[in-house]
Amino acid sequence: NAAPAMWPAHPTSDTIVLDRVAPAATAPTWALPAGAALAGTRMPVRLTWTGTDATSGVATYRLRSSVDGQAWTTVSTSLTSTVLLRHLAPGHTYRFAVAAVDKAGNIGAWAYGPTFRLSAVSQSSSAVRYAGTWATSTSTTWWGGTARASSRAGSTASFTFTGRSIAWVGLKGVGRGKAAVYVNGVYKATVDLYSATTKKQLIVWSANYGASATRTVTIKVLGTAGRPRVDVDGFIVGS
Repeated sequence: NAAPAMWPAHPTSDTIVLDRVAPAATAPTWALPAGAALAGTRMPVRLTWTGTDATSGVATYRLRSSVDGQAWTTVSTSLTSTVLLRHLAPGHTYRFAVAAVDKAGNIGAWAYGPTFRLSAVSQSSSAVRYAGTWATSTSTTWWGGTARASSRAGSTASFTFTGRSIAWVGLKGVGRGKAAVYVNGVYKATVDLYSATTKKQLIVWSANYGASATRTVTIKVLGTAGRPRVDVDGFIVGS
């Protein structure tokens, strides 16, 4: 005869939670990130957002974009990070939206970020004012084929812009020195352009503000001993 079934000495139970609550995402914000390089003529923009879900947790995010006010297009349906670097063409307006998806498959509402525009400013533009000693360098290394360079301490390059974000595009490499950066005459940072390997068409310094305004950024060559050269390859304005 079969042995009698063995039952637990005490009854057991479990709780099943049915997740019907959609997750939430915050509107994506954008910034011009220092340390990121251009990709051809396209400019790096860092998008960030957050997501929450009280039950099963956020699994992925969906991201879509609109260019120049046109129809929305899908960027990704399976992002797991809340930070994304995108390379965007200048001369256009952009808007991004994010939706969170939780582990139960619920999809949250779209959260829409602000519309912004990217503009490229050549170092040869009349809007960029130089003082001291500067020379023009021509090479495929440079964004647009040319850059301005100075090794004379005290030489400055100034650019007045209206926008929410500003980026100085330059080069890091052997023989490159330090420059001080000022905004509206106020010291902001000392940028060291030395690198054992050449890093071209790079955002070497940037600033991102909460509101658009007219500001003047000034780059001052410090004449670093043994490696004084500073290059200005252009500027990016986000407005």
